[in-house]
Amino acid sequence: MDAAGRLSVTGKLPDGQAFSHAASLAASGAWPLYAHLYSGKGLIIDWIYFTEPFGISESRGTWIRPAISGARYYASGFTNILVVSGSRYNYVRGTRVLDATNAMVVLTAGNLVEPATNYVVVNTNGQFITTNGLKLKVNTTNGSFSGTVTLPPNGRTVSIPGVVLQNSTNGLGYFLDTNRAGRVLIAPVP
Repeated sequence: MDAAGRLSVTGKLPDGQAFSHAASLAASGAWPLYAHLYSGKGLIIDWIYFTEPFGISESRGTWIRPAISGARYYASGFTNILVVSGSRYNYVRGTRVLDATNAMVVLTAGNLVEPATNYVVVNTNGQFITTNGLKLKVNTTNGSFSGTVTLPPNGRTVSIPGVVLQNSTNGLGYFLDTNRAGRVLIAPVP
């Protein structure tokens, strides 16, 4: 957010589509999210409401992806509910990026028959210590994470981008499987 109250965002949707948007915050505290996608044939649209302490009240907008002949992912297109959530991110050197020592990285959907879970240690250098072929790194400047993981049972390696949501003590991201997207959740071990 700049001093005039104009917010900007850049990101990627779970089908790999990049987007960006900038708009001023309304007097009500709502922020209009609207971005053209897929060469102007699709869009995302939502009203985002900010909460204290510096989070985003989960909202439900619309994501429209047109039919794209020959596309690897969702060639028939779709209209989906777009769920937006967020949190303020603040990293202090020598602390954990999540308020947990042990966490699990759970992958669901895509072409997985059942969830795939990996366990990690959240160290005090803002990073995850991983095993089982999972590689995961956090950008401590902005809270984004990236990595790779091998999917069972075919042994295919996929990228797993996402963000840490400190207010809810978790991280959310996605992965692109052979022809569908899946969900990545990082959460404290119960």
